[in-house]
Amino acid sequence: MRLIRDEVYHATVRTAGLTSGDLVLVAVSGGPDSLTVLDALLHAKDRGGPAVHVLHVDHGWTPNSSLIADAVADQCHQRGVHITIEQSSISDREKHESPEMSARRIRRRCLHEESLRLDASRIVTGHNADDQVETVLMNLARGYGPTGPQGMQEDDGQTLRPLLGIWRSEIEIYLKHVELCVYRDPANNSPAFRRNRIRHELVPLLEHIYPGARRAVLRSAALAEQSTTPTVRAITGIRMPVATSRQAVDPGPLRQTLTAAMRKDPNAVGQLGTGAWQQLEQALTHNVSGIWVQLPAHRWAFVRDRAIAIYRERVSDAPVTTPIPLEIGNTIELPNCLVRIERIRSVDRHSTDPHTHFLTDVPSGSSLFVRTPKPGDQIVLPADGKPHDLARYLKRCRIPRPLRPGTPILVVNQRLACVLGVAVSEDFKPRPENETLLAVSAIWTPFL
Repeated sequence: MRLIRDEVYHATVRTAGLTSGDLVLVAVSGGPDSLTVLDALLHAKDRGGPAVHVLHVDHGWTPNSSLIADAVADQCHQRGVHITIEQSSISDREKHESPEMSARRIRRRCLHEESLRLDASRIVTGHNADDQVETVLMNLARGYGPTGPQGMQEDDGQTLRPLLGIWRSEIEIYLKHVELCVYRDPANNSPAFRRNRIRHELVPLLEHIYPGARRAVLRSAALAEQSTTPTVRAITGIRMPVATSRQAVDPGPLRQTLTAAMRKDPNAVGQLGTGAWQQLEQALTHNVSGIWVQLPAHRWAFVRDRAIAIYRERVSDAPVTTPIPLEIGNTIELPNCLVRIERIRSVDRHSTDPHTHFLTDVPSGSSLFVRTPKPGDQIVLPADGKPHDLARYLKRCRIPRPLRPGTPILVVNQRLACVLGVAVSEDFKPRPENETLLAVSAIWTPFL
């Protein structure tokens, strides 16, 4: 379980650079792979990963397709996950198009349209290592040339495949340890589809002739991936330390965009040395959670989640030592953000900003305050329902040291209810029977 959850966490947060301010659209068929990646994404969310929205396409080609859709929807509702179900039918097939090709085309179209509607940072699929091996072999058989051995990319900027290094057998072991209602499509065993014949005939034959052939093909696919120049990500929606003089670096190739940003300041003379460039490149490549890199002329670059901001000095967000009262329906201003809380109907939660935190409603007269962390704070996590030290949890969630002192916290009736931009305490998570909810959000101070 730890292997798969860590793999999904690293692919989603460390490699793709997604945070709690992002939203991913997950393609869930109801099968083992898609439900495994969904389950692991929800655990990554508790560690500071992105919010999750599910898309299920009911092709309507089998008698039990609606039952599968209902089962997926039930699992999503039980775990508080938003879901969209798209309906399809046999009439959607184009002329001379096989059922497999038609299903793939319809899924891609639905995922693309829903991703645009939600402004999702990535589409996430459950493709695994066995799928990658099969894809490489099919590409070679079709004569795809130099790009054939590359197979699928783990992250191509639009689609994220965090299970691409996990074998199907490891997914089956994972499923034995979690309570998930999995649908196994009998079509996956049909010899009518070429991929199935590669899976059940060609790959076992290769393994018989060359033991370890699967791993060799997978390794070849990884080696065939072209190296890319470190790229700076747009800073929109990424929380950075607050300072009056900070400057965002535009998205694009590292050396060009950072050089252009430094030239905007007439007082910033000098050129970066090899050591500084290496630090920056490594910070982008490894997607650090937050690091200071010294620039010429007493300037500093803060790198976080592949975004860069330039400062005149190293700073940290200021704590809020005196709790600030917050009334439902109002907004308060903190040094680093605006905090708003409102009461909504549970049925309307799907129409709100996907980055909003939802809490159980509270009785009238309840005491609501916003403050920042203090020693001894604890948050109840869903993994075990037990309180955990908040300072350690913020570190686990990749909240960098300069941001932790100013991280806003919502306190309800003297109990820690929500860490804005990070997580909701398990004690305050909405329940299916709740008719009204509290929606709380933080808008981080924008760059001027």
